[in-house]
Amino acid sequence: MLRTPTLIVLTLLTLAPSPAIAQRPPIPARPKLSMSARLALRLWQEHRPLPVPGREAMVDAYLAGVAVRFVDPPSEARLDELAGLGIEFWHSNGRVLRRTNLVPARVPFELLEMAELWPDVERIELRLQPPRPELIENAPAMVETPPTWATFDSAQVPLRGNGVTVGVIDSWVDLYHPWFFKPDGALVDWLDSNDNGQFDPDIDGIDLNGDGLLAGSEIAHVQKGIVEWDEGMGLQVENNVTAYYPPLDWIWLDTSGTGKREYGPSFKESTPAFGDPIFVADDVDQDNILDVGEKLVGLRTSKLKTILLPGLGKIYERGKNLLQYPVPVWGSSHATMTLAVLAGGAAPYQKHAGVAPDADIILADMDQGAGGSSWDDYGDSYLAAAMMLADAGADVLMHEYGWPLLEFGDGSSILETGIDALATTDGILSCTAAHNFAGYDMHAQADLPAAGIVTFPIATSIYGDDYPTGYLYLTIRHRGTANDVLLQLKGADGWEESFDLESSEIQGDIYNVWYSGKEVSPRGTHMMSLVLFPAAAAAMMPGDEWQLVLQNQGTEDLSVDLFAADQTGYLYTGTITEHATKVGTMAHPSTADSALTVGAYRANVDSWYAEVEIGDLSFYSGQGPRIDGEQGLDIVGPSDMLAGWWSEDMLFYPGLRYASGTSGSLPQATGVAALLLQAEPDLLAAEVKQRVMDGAIRDEFTGPDSNPTWGAGKLSAYRTVYGSAPPENSPPAAIVTGPFQVRLQEPFLLDASDSTDDGPTEDLQVRWDLNYDGQFD
Repeated sequence: MLRTPTLIVLTLLTLAPSPAIAQRPPIPARPKLSMSARLALRLWQEHRPLPVPGREAMVDAYLAGVAVRFVDPPSEARLDELAGLGIEFWHSNGRVLRRTNLVPARVPFELLEMAELWPDVERIELRLQPPRPELIENAPAMVETPPTWATFDSAQVPLRGNGVTVGVIDSWVDLYHPWFFKPDGALVDWLDSNDNGQFDPDIDGIDLNGDGLLAGSEIAHVQKGIVEWDEGMGLQVENNVTAYYPPLDWIWLDTSGTGKREYGPSFKESTPAFGDPIFVADDVDQDNILDVGEKLVGLRTSKLKTILLPGLGKIYERGKNLLQYPVPVWGSSHATMTLAVLAGGAAPYQKHAGVAPDADIILADMDQGAGGSSWDDYGDSYLAAAMMLADAGADVLMHEYGWPLLEFGDGSSILETGIDALATTDGILSCTAAHNFAGYDMHAQADLPAAGIVTFPIATSIYGDDYPTGYLYLTIRHRGTANDVLLQLKGADGWEESFDLESSEIQGDIYNVWYSGKEVSPRGTHMMSLVLFPAAAAAMMPGDEWQLVLQNQGTEDLSVDLFAADQTGYLYTGTITEHATKVGTMAHPSTADSALTVGAYRANVDSWYAEVEIGDLSFYSGQGPRIDGEQGLDIVGPSDMLAGWWSEDMLFYPGLRYASGTSGSLPQATGVAALLLQAEPDLLAAEVKQRVMDGAIRDEFTGPDSNPTWGAGKLSAYRTVYGSAPPENSPPAAIVTGPFQVRLQEPFLLDASDSTDDGPTEDLQVRWDLNYDGQFD
């Protein structure tokens, strides 16, 4: 997300086409193979390497991960017939993974062209791997989770997501981060071994064997929760003092005797927190000090219920084989941030926590994908992952990916309609991000009058030779009834080419182009795509400026829409210099009809250098409307709450960092949906979406009415669940009086009748934990 070189190498390398030796034949206006599928097929036909981020290029790939839409739901016999041809299907619960007529599959490249001849197949889509954003006191307060957590469901369980399972499609996760364990372990006393009335790390501890002394393995050590972020002024850190700070730190015991906290596969599935014992403080008086008499709470159960590797067909389950999940030690873990925003932390013992900290998580890890000779990493394993999560018991889904190029963006793709099918057939709401593409001048809109011309100038390699544009991807869309728009691409050096309705590949002395031809969606959206790349291995020269000229040969005035990207998946090394706009920058698949689409506003620090004031829309936040005029955007959430963090260059571990982007706001909206589902588990997907929108806050930033920039307004947990604002009075501060000493079996009175509450007190209730065992009496 940030405009830094660390973002660049990950994505879209597979989009780089190679010179064609001949023009291809024309394609129909509605081919069965999507643009991305046709591009992948041609690379395969020309025996070009298939690069995979993080691994060596695969030259011998033979399978394409795709999603297939049949005309009618296929019979088991038809699926068996296709399997006999070499097509592989995902399976779930012993059956082919599918929803109605939508089936994810792995198709040998040599069969892709045959699909045009299969009358029962309507569409085959191969989805190129989208770019993932980079990964800031506490934004849950902005969505009113504290007052929501103070309420209860029908079983009198605090409303923190208990009993709700959230399915998440994201990257690999740091399974062992302390934020991903529930505080459901033992409630234990600590021993003030030097009798000085305060907790001293590395001196005091926990008397596990009850002998009144502290052995080496019983001495308590502090694991700091250091917060780091970059706000444009270099590295910023918080909580880097040595003292124990209960809201952020952990206490652990060195039972392994190594001098550091050990955790991981060498421990048992039944071992609390999968390692040496680790605790948080029950800071009863909330003074941020562990006082004598206050206890420690053990972290025990993993919040990660199941982790799936969809491409490999591997499943890791809590209590069974979760410790066998391969936690990588490279790059950054996007899911460690998003899952922490969603459900991290040890609430109610630590004030920093995710929105639904008691929820369970099922994760589809899309980083550790197919392996072997397959393009599943770039195929529609996203649809398979969503279906797998639904079959695994997810109550709500969170999709942490998206890209606007090579997509109609009108709700008609197989992935979008698959999301809709999960909503209608399974009752599962998909929460999606509008994404961060508005932060770059990569989107433009212009009016194209009948018999007129419009030009989009695009500058490339704007940072010079040190950071050149390697590839340029262009997707042009418009609505209308006729194929009357022709394209011409011009370079600053006099190079130019024209394109009409037919797909083509052009080899030049300096530049090569892959052109999709024109394609029309079932909903009437026209789309054309170009991929421009240098003929030689060298990147484009700095200062290049391209002119994309659109000519309307018809009698109908049109509004045309352009998305451009470079090799990063964003347009970091270039810019559209005219007609650029943030309007209409939502990414696919947030454009699905049934999806809850989430934008982002600045609530606290925000790592995008605070370009807007607190409370205003983040400048990068994707906006509606959809290409067909539908509003698209549904809700906007705060982006920058505290989250877990892992990266190779972390100075501190376990790390904490402020989230940012719609990757920070989407988990909050998903968490609010989880809170609502705990309160009302029988709600349908459409009802959950509507309740989130009905609960939105409108203020001077959002305006009084729903709109494509803010959707229904700002996210509110309390209003979503209860339909009204939380009470305006301050939380009561009960004053408890009673005898200082009593004799055994002698009755005594505890009086909590006094209160500093600024409203009526007759409805206040008090609960007692008489023996301090963690259970109210």
